[in-house]
Amino acid sequence: MKLASESLDFQMKLGSGSFSAEDARSLTKSSDFSSALEDFFSQCHKLQYMLTLASESATIAEASKAFSPTPVLSSSGEKGADSQSYNQFIANTKQQVDMLRKVQDILNKFAGQLEG
Repeated sequence: MKLASESLDFQMKLGSGSFSAEDARSLTKSSDFSSALEDFFSQCHKLQYMLTLASESATIAEASKAFSPTPVLSSSGEKGADSQSYNQFIANTKQQVDMLRKVQDILNKFAGQLEG
């Protein structure tokens, strides 16, 4: 509100021709403030975006655990309580691919029955 009144005052002085150096300095201060305020809100918006992105990433990472319930061992070989070997991971992946093929075959068969 103050910024709007200062802008109106500036426009009136500019129109009447009574614009002084003091008015120019106060205008520069208010424009610096509005520029700083705009930068602040821009940074707040970026921070909000990054926090939203981090939250969504965490949600996706949590949901992806359902497809591979136990993590693969790290290359250093440290075995945790919930880890599986690479061979177990490959076997698990093959089971998932086989199940996906069965589902695809069932859907193709159903689609064929609908057409014919």
